[in-house]
Amino acid sequence: MFKLTSNNKYLESAFLYAQKYNSFQLREQLSEKKALDLAINNKTLINRYDELKSRYLDATNNYHNSTEKNDVNYIKSKNLFLSFSDSLQNVFPKFKVLKKKIDVISISQIQSKLDNQSALINYFVGDSNVYIFCVYKNDFTYFRFEYNQEFKDNLTSYISILSNDIKPGTNIDSLEQSFIFAAHYLYERLIKNPTDKASIKNLIIVPDGLLYRIPFEALLSEKINSWKDPSKYLITKYDTRYLYYCEQLNQNTPFTKSLDGYLGMGLEYDKYTLDEMKNYKQDTIPSWISEKFRSESLSHLYFADDEVISISKIFPGKHFVNLEATKSNFINNAQNYDILHLSAHSFVDFDQPEKTSVVLTKSDAKTNNLLSLEDVLHLNLHSQLVTLSSCNSASGKILEGEGISSLSKTFFEAGSSSVLGSCWSVSDEITKMFMESFYKKLKMGMEKDQALRETKLDMIAMDNDKINPAYKIPPYWAAWVIYGNDAPIYEKPAYIRYLLYSLLSAFVIILAYVIAKHKLSQA
Repeated sequence: MFKLTSNNKYLESAFLYAQKYNSFQLREQLSEKKALDLAINNKTLINRYDELKSRYLDATNNYHNSTEKNDVNYIKSKNLFLSFSDSLQNVFPKFKVLKKKIDVISISQIQSKLDNQSALINYFVGDSNVYIFCVYKNDFTYFRFEYNQEFKDNLTSYISILSNDIKPGTNIDSLEQSFIFAAHYLYERLIKNPTDKASIKNLIIVPDGLLYRIPFEALLSEKINSWKDPSKYLITKYDTRYLYYCEQLNQNTPFTKSLDGYLGMGLEYDKYTLDEMKNYKQDTIPSWISEKFRSESLSHLYFADDEVISISKIFPGKHFVNLEATKSNFINNAQNYDILHLSAHSFVDFDQPEKTSVVLTKSDAKTNNLLSLEDVLHLNLHSQLVTLSSCNSASGKILEGEGISSLSKTFFEAGSSSVLGSCWSVSDEITKMFMESFYKKLKMGMEKDQALRETKLDMIAMDNDKINPAYKIPPYWAAWVIYGNDAPIYEKPAYIRYLLYSLLSAFVIILAYVIAKHKLSQA
């Protein structure tokens, strides 16, 4: 209808429709939490609701995944939860209304959050076309291109090359040229038109479908001779942040410290844990994870514990390393900290996303040391930042109408306001260097997305001789993406504020002097 009438109301309707299908299940879960807090505001009742729901989810999961169907436990837990939920809705009618309210944000509301240098780009991947809705401070438009096999092939190539386990010394000539072609092709389709306005410097990206698996910062505005040349990557021109859905713009509130500081967990993996993970045990270790430990020769992460300890010197708090990096220690402490940092092996199950897990220390044969998506969902987090310094933590199965099912997204659903994760596997040595730089920039008072961008730019800078040149290619620096609230988690130090005020004052004085001198010369 918009093409026939040029009436913007049809374009806005299409945009609102697309919004409804961005991370629908995630927003439904968050809506339920909000409804409990606003309508009931009774900790005892809320805890009881969460407890019964957790039992119901556990029973449902066991029922569908077990060969022996336990009808009694499943039906009992289902009836208890639904009965309690119904009673809450009868006593608190507002809970029933708010629970079903899935908010969308209007174009004018988005524009009120933007400045003249920012653009919100919301992608919608349909069956035959990809739609790009672009909101600017004083404009709103859309673009469309065919979702054809050529685009799918280049998208798959881009993802595949970046996620390839490239070791220094590997012959990468063919990979390099294929990457350069795909990265420029995708830029032409996904970014060129939305960034056609010269004033745009900041991109707010809401992906859809397989676009959740790509870091836009590594797209190329022009073809280059070597992927070590950083000059044409998107990251050199734009500050990029990611949202699971547009309404997150309303949640970008400044950080106010309310909890303890930093909780870090990292483990090299002791021999007992590694040996146990290679042995399939139905009750505690799924066969597919055991197979990965055997077939991929997964072993020690020699820099993981050093990474966690190093960051604890930047942001004081508590850390558990090696034998103390257990599932119970994480679950018992996670809700008390503003910053959570996990450095460990993690595995994505693309067939059964709920089995995606972080592997922590296994203290004995009966201990379940896998932190699953279900475990994370049961946490009641209030953290400002979760960093998942583990393989593929921002990757996962793409679900229709929901987007990606990943560890990163699940931590967001559990209550964290922002989550940093990786789209593929990265060397633990380079990750340690990367994370130290990122946290130092956070401590300077930078916004989260700015700190991440500056860390990447430092890594690929041609004159940075601290980084092995072999690590200056996108598979090493582009893996990390952050979703959610980008507000700083640390106030800028007083001396930096003083320096900025001093420079501003000096500029005003000099400007006044120049203007006065100019007027005198004219007189």
